[in-house]
Amino acid sequence: MPALDGCFAKIERAEFHLTELAIAVREYLQTAPFRIVGQYEEATHEYVIRAEAVPNYDPVPAHLNLIAGEVVHQLRSALDLLVWDLVIENTGAPPRGTESAFPIFRTADGYNRRATQMIRGVSDSAANRILHAQPFQLGDRAEEALTWTVQEL
Repeated sequence: MPALDGCFAKIERAEFHLTELAIAVREYLQTAPFRIVGQYEEATHEYVIRAEAVPNYDPVPAHLNLIAGEVVHQLRSALDLLVWDLVIENTGAPPRGTESAFPIFRTADGYNRRATQMIRGVSDSAANRILHAQPFQLGDRAEEALTWTVQEL
């Protein structure tokens, strides 16, 4: 399989599951598990809109969580496979051991302590790009990075 084909296949699979999730969520919301209530608040001169759960309504179906998990799994797996392909591209051989993975760190300290072994074998150029793609590069907004969200989920 040519380099990165597996990564792209995993991203396509994530997109498939995302579409599947959007359809399933839309179907669930059409059953009206909540109602929208609006009310003008005299004291604050604001119109407050809130969603209230319908009493005794069924919880969110388990299959929605499973589909969401598939999206996250495919995205995380694509990143890890990227490192695998980068090692092969640079060294001509697959990574050794089980530590190979795409590092995702909220802090520079965490990255500095663990990333080297995770990306062992990638080129210096690839290592530099991975470093600059880290959530901690966003400073106080590190937790807003999509990669951090994937890591946490």
